[in-house]
Amino acid sequence: GIAVSGADSNRVYAIIEAKEGGLYRSDDAGQHWSRINEDGRFRQRAWYFSKVYADPKSADTVYLLNTGAFRSVDGGKTFNLLPARHGDHHG
Repeated sequence: GIAVSGADSNRVYAIIEAKEGGLYRSDDAGQHWSRINEDGRFRQRAWYFSKVYADPKSADTVYLLNTGAFRSVDGGKTFNLLPARHGDHHG
């Protein structure tokens, strides 16, 4: 999936399932990309499960939905598992 930040349209997030996959981020509207997180939990069966959502008010807050719901407040470098009852959060 891909998401553009509502707080900064130059900030774009993409979750990629590949050998060099992970969470990628662009700070120049997609001209250049950096892998900022390669944790495999976020790209399990990415073609079906993985979704990425950018917070509309904070460019550094991003949500990843997979078999869990995760939130980052540091631009995707680290994530915390959000408390939820359901174990399958693809959106």
